[in-house]
Amino acid sequence: MNSGIYSSGSSGEESARAVTRIGRLLQDTQRVEDARRLGDRLATIRQTRTSRDRAVTVTVDVSGRLIDLRLRDAVAHMSPAALASTILTCVNKAHESARKRASALASEVWGEDSDLTQRMRQSYTPPPDDAGEIRNRHAPQNDRYA
Repeated sequence: MNSGIYSSGSSGEESARAVTRIGRLLQDTQRVEDARRLGDRLATIRQTRTSRDRAVTVTVDVSGRLIDLRLRDAVAHMSPAALASTILTCVNKAHESARKRASALASEVWGEDSDLTQRMRQSYTPPPDDAGEIRNRHAPQNDRYA
C-alpha cells in the first residue's frame, strides 16, 4: 500500500544515496545563500578618491559607476582637459579599490582560487583601453584655457 516508498530492498544503499542527495541540496542551498549575501555586500561597496590637489573628489560603486562628484573652487583654474583627466584618474583609482574590495569579499566566500571568484574579478575589470579612449575623446587638441 505504500507503493514501495519504504521498501526494504537494499535500504542501506538507498539511505546512503538519499543522504548524499540531501547533502548536495544543503550545499547548494548554502552556496545560494552565500551568493545572496555576497551580492548584498557588493551592492554596498563605495570607494572615494581625492585628487592630490584636493580639487576633485569622486565616489564610485563596485562597477566603477560615478556615485558622487565634488569639485572645489580650485577647479576654476584648471583647463577642461586637466579637469577631465583629474576626474578620470580619481574614478579609475576609486574603481580599482572597489574591485580589490569585491575580490577580497569573493575570496572570503568562495576561496581565492575558485572559478566563481575568478569570474567575478573578470566581470568587474574594464577593458584596458577604456580610460584612454574616454580621455582622448574628451581632451581637446588645442586647449585655449590652459
